[in-house]
Amino acid sequence: MKRIRIHDLRHSHISLLIDMGFSAVAIADRVGHESIDITYQYAHLFPSKQIEMAEKLDDLGKEILKMSAKNRDNKIVGGISQ
Repeated sequence: MKRIRIHDLRHSHISLLIDMGFSAVAIADRVGHESIDITYQYAHLFPSKQIEMAEKLDDLGKEILKMSAKNRDNKIVGGISQ
């Protein structure tokens, strides 16, 4: 059986916090990393936010288009532009 070291438990703790969705800054503060760069050595464990960012930008674009169409419709009364 492999011996479990304190460092192994620390690594598991950090991995668990990442999986729970905590930010790198919060994790670095909790475990006492002097630099956020140390925490980013675990970057491969952080989930990619690319899809979430794209979806939010898409939603924002749709909302802007709706507002633009609504404003355009409000300016036209009875087919006559004001």
